[in-house]
Amino acid sequence: AYLQHNDRFHSLIIELSGSEVLPGLCEKLVGPIFRLQFTSNVNSGSSKTALNEHRVVVNAILAGDEETAELEMRQHIRSAGQIIQDLPDTAFKKDRVAIRRV
Repeated sequence: AYLQHNDRFHSLIIELSGSEVLPGLCEKLVGPIFRLQFTSNVNSGSSKTALNEHRVVVNAILAGDEETAELEMRQHIRSAGQIIQDLPDTAFKKDRVAIRRV
C-alpha cells in the first residue's frame, strides 16, 4: 500500500508542477528508485516519515501556499536522499538494482 501511495503522490505533484522538464526526468528515475525501494526493504520508520512529509506538502498545496509547498517538497527530497545514502552498499549491487545510463 505504501509504494502505491508514494507513486500516486509523486505522480500528482509532477502533474501539478506544470514543469516541462520534471516529467521526463522523473520517468527516467522511477524504475531505478522503485527497484531500490523494493529491494532495500524501506523500513516502516522511513515510510512513516515520508507519509508525514507528504501530508505537509499536500496541506500547503491545498492552502494555496506555493512557497511552503516547494520548501517542504525540497525537504522531502533531501530526506529521501539521506535514506538512500544510509543504505548499505549491498543495496546497490548490480544484480539488485539496474540503473540505466542516460
